Amino acid sequence: MPLTGHAELALRSGLGEAAGKEVKDTINTALQSITSGPTKVTGGTVTTANAATHALVTGLTTVLGVTVTVTGSGAPTDIVTTVAIDGSSVTVYFWKATAAGDTAMTAATAVHNISWIAVGN
Repeated sequence: MPLTGHAELALRSGLGEAAGKEVKDTINTALQSITSGPTKVTGGTVTTANAATHALVTGLTTVLGVTVTVTGSGAPTDIVTTVAIDGSSVTVYFWKATAAGDTAMTAATAVHNISWIAVGN
C-alpha cells in the first residue's frame, strides 16, 4: 500500500519497534534530502507465479527506483535479479547460470519469494 506525504516510510521488519523506527527515520531523512517534491515509498512481499519474470504492482504513478531481495533461508538457485522500470510499471527478472561450468545467464526456472521497496510519486 502506498504511503503518502513527503518522503514517508512505514517499515515492517523483525528489528523490533525501536530499531525499526531508527531505520525508518534514517531512510526518511535521506529521501527528503534527494527529492524535490512529494515522494511515496511502498513495498511488500510476494511469491512469484512465473519463474523468469514478475510484474510488481506498486500503486505509484511514476517509479523512480526499486530494490528487490530474494528471501528465504535456503541457498539461492539464481545468481542475478534485475528490474526494468517503465513509468509506473516494474518488471523483475530472475537469472541463473546456464549450467555447471557455463556462467552465461539464462532465465530462471524456479519461483521466488521476494521482498521489495519502490520509491516514486
